[in-house]
Order: sequence, then C-alpha cells, then structure tokens
Amino acid sequence: MLVKLCLILGLLLSLLSKPLNAAVNAGDNKPEFDVLCEIVRLSKGKPKAANPIQSTVTENDDIQKLNMTLSTKACQDMFKKPKGQEGYLDEPPGDKKQLADSIENWPYWKKAAEAVSQTAAKDNMLEQAGLKGDNNNTLTAEKLHLQGIAEGSLRAQKKLKTEYPENKFSALTNAQSTLKEIVYGKPDGTDTTLYGSKVFKAAAVSTMADACEGAGPTTRPAL
Repeated sequence: MLVKLCLILGLLLSLLSKPLNAAVNAGDNKPEFDVLCEIVRLSKGKPKAANPIQSTVTENDDIQKLNMTLSTKACQDMFKKPKGQEGYLDEPPGDKKQLADSIENWPYWKKAAEAVSQTAAKDNMLEQAGLKGDNNNTLTAEKLHLQGIAEGSLRAQKKLKTEYPENKFSALTNAQSTLKEIVYGKPDGTDTTLYGSKVFKAAAVSTMADACEGAGPTTRPAL
C-alpha cells in the first residue's frame, strides 16, 4: 500500500508541475484525473492505517496507572526521590538495580507513579475501572488479577517497539498528509473542498468519489 501511494505521489507531483485547465470536464486533465481516481480506489472502503505502537502505548499506560493506583503506598513511594528532594527517580534505587525487570520496566512504572501521585488522579482511575467505592478486600483481589495483565501489557508494548519501528508508521502517515496537501492545498483537506484544490479549479463536483464515478454533467463517465 505504501509503495503504491509513493508511486502515485511521485506521478502526481510530476503532473502538477504542468499547467492545468480551469475545470475537469469530460476528458480534461485526463492524466491528473486518472491519478486522483486511483487514489480514491486505493483508499475507498479501507480503514485508516493504524499505528499499533501508539495504540499499545495508550492502553499500556492506562493499565500501569490502574495497577499503580491499586498498589500499596510503600510501592508508590518507592519511585520518589529521597525525603527532602522533589520529583521521581530516573532509575531503580541501589537495592533494586540488580533486578533485570526493575531496570527494564522502571521508566514505565515511574511514569505511572507520577501520573497517579495525586488523590484526584487515583480516584479518576478507580472510577474509570468501575472500582470507586469498593472495599479494600475487593481492591486487593482486583490488584492480584491485574498484576498478570499489567506484566503482559508491558511485554507486548516492548515487543511492538522492537519489531515495528515508529518510522514505519510515521512514513505512511506523512505520505497520506502529503497527498492531501497536494490535492487539497492543505494536509487536512476533505472531499468537500475539491473546488478550491490545486487540481479541481472549479466547483464542478461535490466529492472526489462523484468525480471518479461520473456523477454530474461536467465529469467523466463512470469508470
């Protein structure tokens, strides 16, 4: 998909360097029109590209925050700097440094501890989880249940980060934004602004799909 988009992008860039007619009528600007219609075909009916890294970061953050909220005060305080100093420790204290899990997971745990350091934040997490107002026995049981989930979530996020480099998804996102920039003149353009685009110069069609499928007297016949 990304290769096809890049090929189309290169072709469209080349075509847009040449003068275009004022409007797209039957047969006018045919090469440019064909490129735009190919873009429609590629994207039509397909979901937007999802970035699994971003998705798992959000989900994992929420799980770790809830896990930290259900942890004991002693556990939460473990991430704070020594008494008299503000902030949180960037790495495990001396007695934890020999534990591989502590070193590897510390940034995630620290982030969660900071996020729920205030009572209001803890209450919000409990409310989102449907646990607000539950007694200590229930919360303890939930903590035990959540522990394995939190550990699995961390493993999944780290695996994704290793196997799916962020630049793979940013490249696709950038390509999509660039296409919109070229076609509509702005990266967040929509089909309803075709009349002001760099290719469709007149308000002859209301949507790109209509144009490609031959809706209206000033468009090409249906493909």
